[in-house]
Amino acid sequence: MELPCSVVVPRSYTQTFFVVDECGLHVRPASELVRIAVAYRATIAIVGDGGTADAKSILSLLLLGAVQGAELRVTVAGADAAEAMLALERARCLSTLHPSIQASRREANAAAD
Repeated sequence: MELPCSVVVPRSYTQTFFVVDECGLHVRPASELVRIAVAYRATIAIVGDGGTADAKSILSLLLLGAVQGAELRVTVAGADAAEAMLALERARCLSTLHPSIQASRREANAAAD
């Protein structure tokens, strides 16, 4: 008699984000990312011009030196990677939209008001 076997294959997702805050990735937005990252078992690596950071380490994130509009490549790997990536997409300090598109939307919203 054969027993059913299930194998869990860790998944990996990569997405490009842009820093939204006009002061860049300083302590407050970095702490938001750390709060999100530590809630998941997945490994979350963030690559920017300043190198690679572990999203679960605030010091690592701050050392990226990411300014407003900086492009960050985020890779999430592990059993709960999809959920972690969705949580990062909802972070207020990051956007999947290029800064020029963000500016156009802000101008359009201001004109509508």
